[in-house]
Amino acid sequence: MDLYARFVKHVDRLPENDICVALSGGVDSAVLLHLLKRYQQQHYFSLSALYVHHGLNPKAGQWQDFCQSICQQWGIPFQATKVNVQAKKLGIEAAARQARYRVFAQHAAPVIALAHHQNDQHETFLLAALRGGGVRALAAMSSLHQQSISGSLKTFWRPLLPFTRQEIEDYAVSQQLSWVHDDSNDNGQDYLRNFLRQRTLPELTARVPHLAQQLNATIAALQNDLSLLNELAEHDYQNITIYHQWQQHLWQQLSPKRQHQQLAYFCKHHDLGTPTRASIENFAHILRQAKTAQWQLPNGLAVLYQNVLLPLPTGFQKDWFWLDKPLSGSLKEILTQLKQTHHKLPEKILQQTVTMRSAQKNDTLLIAHQQHQSVYKILQQNGVPALLRPLWAVLANQDNQVIAVFNLRVNQTHQAYAWLPEIAFLNRYRVQAA
Repeated sequence: MDLYARFVKHVDRLPENDICVALSGGVDSAVLLHLLKRYQQQHYFSLSALYVHHGLNPKAGQWQDFCQSICQQWGIPFQATKVNVQAKKLGIEAAARQARYRVFAQHAAPVIALAHHQNDQHETFLLAALRGGGVRALAAMSSLHQQSISGSLKTFWRPLLPFTRQEIEDYAVSQQLSWVHDDSNDNGQDYLRNFLRQRTLPELTARVPHLAQQLNATIAALQNDLSLLNELAEHDYQNITIYHQWQQHLWQQLSPKRQHQQLAYFCKHHDLGTPTRASIENFAHILRQAKTAQWQLPNGLAVLYQNVLLPLPTGFQKDWFWLDKPLSGSLKEILTQLKQTHHKLPEKILQQTVTMRSAQKNDTLLIAHQQHQSVYKILQQNGVPALLRPLWAVLANQDNQVIAVFNLRVNQTHQAYAWLPEIAFLNRYRVQAA
């Protein structure tokens, strides 16, 4: 049975009807695009290709031109994006991968098809073992999984995992396909993965003829174990959350190992990055006794406040538009811009000039006759952590006096109209009353 027939049998059905191939121009991704183009002739779905220009190789521009050329030849929509890879503490490969996945997150297609094959799978497993990885790392790559990246949920599909590099190259030759060659893969001394590919795995295979089948069986068993762990993690997560908020006192009732698992799950669930084991253990120790705490993570911060652990992903303030530029105008104009109804308010009040801005330390709100309360105190009483209080949205009149704290309270004058300005996403950043 040729590769295409086996591919069709393996695919069975597509994960979605809109698929984008991550196209590098190498033989693997070129073959994947060609297989899906053939498959598209019998099954209707939208197919496109995306090239990520990392700027790490002088030939990257030529590779982009090649990818665009074959997409034009095959009638496939093509897009290219250039990224700035900053290694810092990650290392060049990890930084490039992170930049690449940020581009994937921004693409319109719900499914990104990746050209990883069986040999890649084996290399990933060995790399995880050499780096001291746990079950999640040793389980290597799944053929289909969802991942949240910068708040965007994407499905990643690897339909070539059952096939070897040699089978893919043989198919490319038989179909007279063209592809580019990345010479960085030739230097076995520069990258550990290349060393495993060029020396370790061939030598192991010579000693253990059935190595591929045994590695496949090991990875399959680990993936099965991982799926069970994920089920347990999801079960625990549902039990320790109330109104989708993570409760410290319920977490404290778990065993230490399940506590650690839940912290890792929390980070994954909220796209906060992967913490180290030491980081998880240290924060778990803090959570067993602290009333307030902050956990610095690769992609943000977790804040313990009033028995709840709140996630603050990096850049969460990007939607808090009033931080960059306060919004001024009539109350009616501002509520209209916020897409809020205002039918309960009389026209005289709607025409008053107000400013939507962030809360200030000395702000107060009139809550009763000649009785004012600190806006920061109102925020504290309503579950807003201290570091978010200077960011919270308020409405102020022409005299810069606060007349409303978004989502929480209005002043005495406006209470009679049963009106409260709200921004729905702000509720994610405060502790909800259980």
